[in-house]
Amino acid sequence: MKNPVFVRGYSRSGGTLLVTLLDAHRNIAMSYEQYPNMLFDGGKPLTFRELGDYLAKYKAKGDKSDVPEKVKTFVKRWVRSGLSIHDLVGSFDSLVDGNAESEMSIIDALEFIALGAEIKMEREHALRWGMKCNNRYKNYLTAFPEAKFLNITRDCRDVASSQLNTGSFNKTAEEIAKGWVQTYRKFEAFATESPDHCMQVPYEALAENPDEYIDKICEFLGEPIDPRMKSHNEQDLTIFKTNHLSGERISRPIDTSQIGRWKKDLNEDHLKEIYAVAGDLLDTLGYV
Repeated sequence: MKNPVFVRGYSRSGGTLLVTLLDAHRNIAMSYEQYPNMLFDGGKPLTFRELGDYLAKYKAKGDKSDVPEKVKTFVKRWVRSGLSIHDLVGSFDSLVDGNAESEMSIIDALEFIALGAEIKMEREHALRWGMKCNNRYKNYLTAFPEAKFLNITRDCRDVASSQLNTGSFNKTAEEIAKGWVQTYRKFEAFATESPDHCMQVPYEALAENPDEYIDKICEFLGEPIDPRMKSHNEQDLTIFKTNHLSGERISRPIDTSQIGRWKKDLNEDHLKEIYAVAGDLLDTLGYV
């Protein structure tokens, strides 16, 4: 039975940390950002043949100039998770089954992603797999009816502080606040419909009381408590072999140093934009 674990969280909310904690559990093999829409070219579904031809170019080490950027990213992220192009091609070939000219559906894309995740799971002798997901939760639940979903939420002001000062998100404080509210509300609506499948994880509670909250997560997933989750930075995990944007932070023990960073990073204009959009939800969640 496929009972994967999916992690959602607005960018810079702690999603990568949560995935890494789960990956440290002996029963769970986690991957990172693999989304089904990455197998669509400009919103148009690829046919099985088209994707197969693109993957074949990687296998043959041929010219990849016509490979869509999202497909290139998809392949790179699987390689970052420890899979080879031969693994991907083998998984894909087992999925095609005479449907070469058919367009891939979202469910087809999810099944392909699952095949890659299962390879990682088997190699790590784990019992279930997981990864980050997008907000099309019903698609995931249709493909995997036994799935569990964790959404990590962090103070919008700290999220904005991180996005404005890390990486290349290129968003205004107002845009960040809109995305933060939308991410929370969409998961909240899904959790109302499917409460047994969903758990909200407050970043601050996890950072302030990691042992307690890790135990709660294990209980929700029906997994035994694994001490390795509480020393994730000491484990031999795939992400520590990459140059992930959050790599430096997650290679250290969980701490509270990033809580309240907005107080030194954000100016009055940033805060006005955030409160105008997210003030009510910040209040509801107890951040203000």
